Amino acid sequence: MTDMTELYASLFAGFSGATHRVRARQYVDGLLGVDGRKTVANIAAAVGEPEDEQRLRRFVSSGAWRWGPTRRALAQALTSRTGEGAGAWVVGPVSIPKTGDRSVGVTRHYSRERERVLVGQLAFGSWFATAGSVVPVSWRLVPGGGEAGRVAAVSELVTEVADWTGGRRPVVVDPGVLPVADPARQPWARCPLTVRVDHEVRLAVKRRPVPGPAEVAPAGQVFRSALRSASDGGVATVPAALATGGQGPSTAVGVWPGGHVGGRPEEVWLSDLPAERPAVLGALVRLPGRVAGGWRTRGAAVGLADYEGRSLAGWHRHMTLASCAYAVQELAGGRAGAGRPAVCAA
Repeated sequence: MTDMTELYASLFAGFSGATHRVRARQYVDGLLGVDGRKTVANIAAAVGEPEDEQRLRRFVSSGAWRWGPTRRALAQALTSRTGEGAGAWVVGPVSIPKTGDRSVGVTRHYSRERERVLVGQLAFGSWFATAGSVVPVSWRLVPGGGEAGRVAAVSELVTEVADWTGGRRPVVVDPGVLPVADPARQPWARCPLTVRVDHEVRLAVKRRPVPGPAEVAPAGQVFRSALRSASDGGVATVPAALATGGQGPSTAVGVWPGGHVGGRPEEVWLSDLPAERPAVLGALVRLPGRVAGGWRTRGAAVGLADYEGRSLAGWHRHMTLASCAYAVQELAGGRAGAGRPAVCAA
């Protein structure tokens, strides 16, 4: 799909009237065309008349439109550009620093990217990834930042993308915040799932054809015989399952920096894809790094972190339209918003 008019029409087809479609297009065009922070005042000044500021503000903060259909339309627009079952979904957290009390969901939480505790919003997003691009689609805000909220956000996003694509595409979850001690609560059966886990999660490893019971060890130690397991470019796999039993992933994936397999891995993942496919698994577990790059570059350029308001619904509407702006720029090859500074590709 290269026709941007057709793309806009498909994204906003779920709006109930022409006025809503005009406002959505104005907002997305403004996100793409405004330099600096994407405030409603700046967006209105860039794409409309002065009185449009209040109209756009009401459209986002208190409008009657639902963001779900637009997110579904965005997912369909992205997946339709790939082959059947091609591409993967990535679900992971972002930290959005905020000051004061003007924004919804501000909490103190640990940011892994910044390696410190900060004050701001903690959100989880789902991104669709292909060999050439990563694009955000759906979001959940975790107002309290607690474990229960994180688990709920991840589970909802995984279920959502599985529903959108019939469970045919892999889903990569980073970090591993799902309750791995209770596999029955996880949506393993909904889609091929690969999830990052803590090094101390206990796994049962069966090193065929060695007879005897499975070896039980912390995840960070199950790769001691990784050189005899499948490996590819700094990634090694061993057949493994959660030591607690039940349904769940059957492959442990270790990742080492520098392409050398040996010692304690930097990351450990569990996947229900076969252990004999280390190259495929290696590509999947590297996707969160590409998502992080997209968030820092194009995500910042289209204003994903710029919403300021106390309305949770307003936050969802802004994130939805900012994700549409990201997709428009990505699918236009970076040409959308040509008057703006160059942005690194995701």
